[in-house]
Amino acid sequence: MRLCVRQMEPGDVNHCVAMLAADPEEQRRYGAQLEQLSTAWLKLLRTGSLNTTVIEDTSNPRPVAFGVSVFIADEFLHELKAVPRRWIGPTLTNRVHSTIPGILAPVQIPQANSSSGLNLTIWSGVVSVAPDVGPMMHVELWRGFFEAHRGFQIKEIICQPLDPQKIRASFQAGFFWLSDEGHYVDGQLQSFEELSESPFIMGGDRETANRAFGSWLSGLFAYNPPTMYLRPTEQRLLLAALRGLTDEELADELRISVSAVKKTWRVIYERTGSMWNGDLPDDRAEDSDGKRGKEKKQHFLSYLRAHMEELRPVLPPPPPVARERTSSMPPA
Repeated sequence: MRLCVRQMEPGDVNHCVAMLAADPEEQRRYGAQLEQLSTAWLKLLRTGSLNTTVIEDTSNPRPVAFGVSVFIADEFLHELKAVPRRWIGPTLTNRVHSTIPGILAPVQIPQANSSSGLNLTIWSGVVSVAPDVGPMMHVELWRGFFEAHRGFQIKEIICQPLDPQKIRASFQAGFFWLSDEGHYVDGQLQSFEELSESPFIMGGDRETANRAFGSWLSGLFAYNPPTMYLRPTEQRLLLAALRGLTDEELADELRISVSAVKKTWRVIYERTGSMWNGDLPDDRAEDSDGKRGKEKKQHFLSYLRAHMEELRPVLPPPPPVARERTSSMPPA
């Protein structure tokens, strides 16, 4: 089995929902709301509010694992954490089809990401039950999901693992139980029959990330403010370029001309050049095979892989404050 990690596409939604619905526990949690799940995910996917990771078997193209999450408002987070608790997936499905705000729209994410931070809710993480899917698939899903959220300013994350294996994996990743008093506490796996009867929450915040230092969870909370303040169009191009796409493939994906792609690269280099202190190869005297240009691009993308905050939505920096001009004339 050859695997690749990518984002969910509209054509994947029904297949992913069918994977979820194949689990009797998910059927019990969702009930009749399961019929609304595909519509909810498609709606959020098209508006850009759904964060997704899909692991695909390239030898027989089909998703074999996927993860779905959303950023939610503070008020909605408090509702989900309140006692008595609710199943997160069905509650999110209802919220998509209601007029009550709660799931952040793309225009709201830069504001939160530039101020106090974002609340992340894991909606679902499903690995296929197909016999050819081994235990390492869970590791691949965690890794892909981590990369999809690295660089955001996360302030709290919650989830509801489905079975004992996922609960243990969540503990190992650095998650904690959320007590009825609203505190994240250490704990051991209780009877799954007891857990599955009533909703529970696992998660963490910036404080617990320090207690889980070195874990997947603590890595998710690591954050440095951006310095480049790239424009959204530039971020989209660079995120696609990180997947190894050529300029021609970038043009196809972004639905622009190849010349527009090359112009965007030039603008990016010009706007960020002063930050590199000559570290980037100079492509003005480019070799006939474009070697210097390729080295420059590889160097730049390598930097971005280690600084994903540059590719996440933020508000533009405030304009510099103009100094008041003082008169040189002596007072009368």
